[in-house]
Amino acid sequence: MKEENNNRSFFIVIFIFILMMGEFRIFSGISGMVSFTVLELAIYFGFAHVFLSLVANPLVIPVWKDAFFESKWVMLYALLAGVGSALAFIAGAASGLQAFKDVLPACLLVPLVLFFTDNKKQLWILFLLLIVLGLLSAAMGIMQGLVGWPYIFDVDVGNLGKMALDGSVLKSNVAIGFFRHPNGLGLYLVFPVVGIFMLAFYVRSILFKALCVIGLFLMLTAFYYAQTKGAFIWSLVGVACSLAYLFIGKNAGRFVIVLFPLLIFSIVSFSLSSTEHTLSTMQTRYQLWQSAIHVFLNSDFKFFTGSLQFEMLRASDYYTFGKFIYPNAHNTYLNIVINYGIFSLLAFVFLFCHIILEKISNTEDKELKYIVCAIKGGIVGLLGIYFFEPAAAGVLIQAQFFALVAIIYKARSIIRSEK
Repeated sequence: MKEENNNRSFFIVIFIFILMMGEFRIFSGISGMVSFTVLELAIYFGFAHVFLSLVANPLVIPVWKDAFFESKWVMLYALLAGVGSALAFIAGAASGLQAFKDVLPACLLVPLVLFFTDNKKQLWILFLLLIVLGLLSAAMGIMQGLVGWPYIFDVDVGNLGKMALDGSVLKSNVAIGFFRHPNGLGLYLVFPVVGIFMLAFYVRSILFKALCVIGLFLMLTAFYYAQTKGAFIWSLVGVACSLAYLFIGKNAGRFVIVLFPLLIFSIVSFSLSSTEHTLSTMQTRYQLWQSAIHVFLNSDFKFFTGSLQFEMLRASDYYTFGKFIYPNAHNTYLNIVINYGIFSLLAFVFLFCHIILEKISNTEDKELKYIVCAIKGGIVGLLGIYFFEPAAAGVLIQAQFFALVAIIYKARSIIRSEK
């Protein structure tokens, strides 16, 4: 086993996790060239490394098979998304393939992490790394909010359309971190908030607890300067769910599954009935959701294959009275159907229900227990905000979600091997 471990480089996973903190691209803005993030190229490089490892040492082939089998539900989601977008392409619609280009490396990240990660210590490294990267992103966002500098990318902050708490549109000093939009930073910080909260529970040292509290304050401050109200709310929901997994135990998953849709319904109902300017964007979201439902009801073959972006443009033009003509529904779940078809959505829903309900958080191993509870809470937080954001687009946010899934799967594998 030691020889096998020497053939796998855990540093590749660390490098990939670091790249998830920012939207660094190559070939961007070059006419006729397909734009790639450095992250997706790093994931494909990792797969090339795996291939060379298998050629050099066939003894690791069973390890790779185990990694794929452990991530089978993620692979099923990727397969259905690929089949749907390919069938739509054959029928003359290519937009699904463009979206699939982003989701494929995010899904492939799961077996890659499982293959390169061996033990509990490495899981802790990944867990702490995500928190540290969240702190760096939060610090960058706070600087941007305070002094309007530095912005890593050439971004026209005044045209981001981000609404402040008083209902006005922010024109400067908007926190975006290493992303191109404040919502990207907000989504990225959901798990680090949950993770650092649970870390404060785990550590015994008063000094480390104090550092965790300071870090938590920094992240919440970054939420303020990014004006990402939804990310703030759902990070708190993620914290509550992590505590539920920690203290309630095996029944926490059922508790989450029941309360999750009720909370979604409550937020939507309150926002639509509120007269607060800061919540007025919910009306536009609702119109886009209506557009998506209209498209689904009036589509035939494409309801099963996706590539419905053109139909969404026309429907959103009608339902938003020409104000917000979008190719997506500003809702990850509806966007999955728009991109890849209904079967892909069913696979995705099954995937996250399986994770939420799985009882691996009942382990007697305290270290793994805290990691699993924090990761599950972070996943629930992301799944909640996915109802209001188009997170099924782009590589980075999808990669973060599936990285959390990979950590859950690896923890499950370690717990199973210890029994």
